[in-house]
Amino acid sequence: MRRLRPWFLRLGGLFHKEQRDREFAAELESHLQLHVDENLRRGMSPAESRRQALIKLGGVEQSKEIYRDRRGLPMLETLFQDIRFGLRMLRKHPGFTTVAVLTLAIGIGATSAIFSVVDPLLIHPLPFQRIDQLVKVWESIPSRGVERNEVAQANYTDWRGQNDVFDHLGFYYWWTANVSGIEVPERVQGFLVSPDLFPALGVNPILGRWFLPEEEQPGKDREVILSYGYWQRRYGADPKIVGRVLTLNGLSRTVVGVMPPNFNFPTGGEMWAPYPMDLARAGARQAHSLLVVGRLKPGVTLERAANQLNTIAAQLEKQFPSTNTGRRVVVVPLVEDTVRDYRSALLVLLAAVGFLLLIACTNVANLMLLRAAARQKELAIRAALGAARARVVRQLLTESLLLAILGGILGTVFAIGAVALLPRLFPAEFIHGIPGADVLGVNLRALGFTFLLSMFTGTLFGLAPALQGSKPNVVSSLNERDAQGSGGVRRHHLRNALVVAEVSLALVLLIGTGLMARSLVRLLDVNPGFRTDHILTMRILLPFASYKDPQKPAAFFQQLMERVEALPGVQAAGAVNHLP
Repeated sequence: MRRLRPWFLRLGGLFHKEQRDREFAAELESHLQLHVDENLRRGMSPAESRRQALIKLGGVEQSKEIYRDRRGLPMLETLFQDIRFGLRMLRKHPGFTTVAVLTLAIGIGATSAIFSVVDPLLIHPLPFQRIDQLVKVWESIPSRGVERNEVAQANYTDWRGQNDVFDHLGFYYWWTANVSGIEVPERVQGFLVSPDLFPALGVNPILGRWFLPEEEQPGKDREVILSYGYWQRRYGADPKIVGRVLTLNGLSRTVVGVMPPNFNFPTGGEMWAPYPMDLARAGARQAHSLLVVGRLKPGVTLERAANQLNTIAAQLEKQFPSTNTGRRVVVVPLVEDTVRDYRSALLVLLAAVGFLLLIACTNVANLMLLRAAARQKELAIRAALGAARARVVRQLLTESLLLAILGGILGTVFAIGAVALLPRLFPAEFIHGIPGADVLGVNLRALGFTFLLSMFTGTLFGLAPALQGSKPNVVSSLNERDAQGSGGVRRHHLRNALVVAEVSLALVLLIGTGLMARSLVRLLDVNPGFRTDHILTMRILLPFASYKDPQKPAAFFQQLMERVEALPGVQAAGAVNHLP
């Protein structure tokens, strides 16, 4: 506490400075008068008495400066002085300030907006603990050029039973549920999962429990877990939802849990049910439809996990040559696998706005150079009065940082508006289908990034003009005719270099934009092989409980096509498993 007290006293010295200065001046004057009176008693004249007293005291102004330095925090006092002076200078030149702030706001705002998209989509797309241990496991067929293929049920079972590198190895399978028995039936996107999936992800339900291991057995798989959004939307966040029986695809399933609000994996799912594992049914090793996710044990590397699974795959190849010949295993980080489809596009977009920011910084640096040239006389007077070069650089940099902060604040407003508008440009299903897209926004990380970016840009565009302007030619700058000149050959060189850099960056950005636009036009001109106009599509899911006989679905769709083709305005109708 005793160590902290001097700092509190110094910090307190920053306030009530004028009163403290008056009190110290009065005290100093009383000490000076005592020395004067003593000199007068020694027989000195009044003028000589005061002169000797000043010499003995060491100078009034010098004593005041020493007192001020010891009383407060000199760096903070100087910083506050620089900020006040910088604000006055910016207010004095509103045209320059407006142009510079708007220029920086465009660059910083665009960069912050794209970072607010890149952060949830690329850097933090999945809100899981120890995400570096989560991997996606694929089958591959190198001889056919297939790098990633879904996994067969029987192969997954062998992997799970024979490995010692995973804490949990789970999977999920696309599933659609027709919810009936309610006032307005609806079709809900869901997933059939193994009981190991949620423990592998490390996410606990906020209500209820995970699926139990025995619930993957056929006939015991009559449970369902709801997403937080579906629980709120359909059941009004009923706290007694656990234990309620729902009718899904004609079967009764009991709600055993509700997932947390930020859980969206696999993306787009609103409910999850156990996958019935039946290795005895035909196609258990031929049908490849499972998407496998695993959590590595601590210390296990991707290479070790891939090697062990490939060893198991080689044994299965010998044991089941008709179905497993040439099949290998690929293990990749879950985040990398999740963002691989759009990672390059977002990085290119981030690089593009980075170029835009550099162009903005170069523009403002040119403006600062011109302004420094106009202030040469002022800077020369400060140098003639004894201002050190470092002190002038610090003052000019403070003005640059103030501009950057103002630009950052306005840019943050731009970024908030742009990111808020982004989800409205795409269908809700598209946004909900991308991990992290449902939490797009300028969050604390984005605000911190914007602040650091503002500080960086302020230093970037302000350093060169500050160094250039802090070393004026005092004699020529104080001369009226020379002060109206261009400011010297070196300043011309720096200004020309900045112009060259600005044009080069703009050229790179323009070429990249042109190439991307050309690629987009070519993609739009590609013939997909079928007509895309005047086509109406719909998705129909037949409940398995009512259509167990394979002939019934065929008869249903045959009758449906006949009735649809008979509708006025319909030229043709057809059905397919997966729409192109």
